[in-house]
Amino acid sequence: MNNLTQSRSEMYDAAQMRAITADVFAVTGKKMDEDDPIVVAAFFQAHIMREATREAAGQIAEAGKAVKVALDDARKVVADASALARQTAAEQKAHINAVDICLRKAIREAGRVESSQVGPPRGWRGVLAGAVLGIFVAAGLTSIVCNFSFSWVHDASIGRAYMRAIPTLEPSLRQKLLKHVEKQLK
Repeated sequence: MNNLTQSRSEMYDAAQMRAITADVFAVTGKKMDEDDPIVVAAFFQAHIMREATREAAGQIAEAGKAVKVALDDARKVVADASALARQTAAEQKAHINAVDICLRKAIREAGRVESSQVGPPRGWRGVLAGAVLGIFVAAGLTSIVCNFSFSWVHDASIGRAYMRAIPTLEPSLRQKLLKHVEKQLK
């Protein structure tokens, strides 16, 4: 039985038509024939609504599956990014440790220079450059690991703007504002 035949059999089901006429009679007290155009139109509308409901339910189910797949993909991306960040941090730590070992070795070797020599020990420029480089690397990693930023510069500019605006306020508002700030500082 194809969809067209099935739809026609659903649409012209006599039992459903009788149910519609019985419902109309129960609500209005008026008897209607099953062949009445209003009953046929109501039955047709009910049929259209059932079909639309089936189609919408199918589309909602497909959309739900698509959302689930997208969430699973997003979780995988987050897990991969987290693993990569951990690996990068471990590599940077190993690099810092290697630089630290080199610096300590260079400092030990620089300390072995005989005290009888006049002037700075040989290789002092390399040691100094290595120390400066080590400090920059350590500072850079510290700022990355601790999420250091220069947001205080922005905060300071807001504070300066605030201090310029205070004298222009009405005296009563200025007093209330200053009292409120003093309370917050205590």
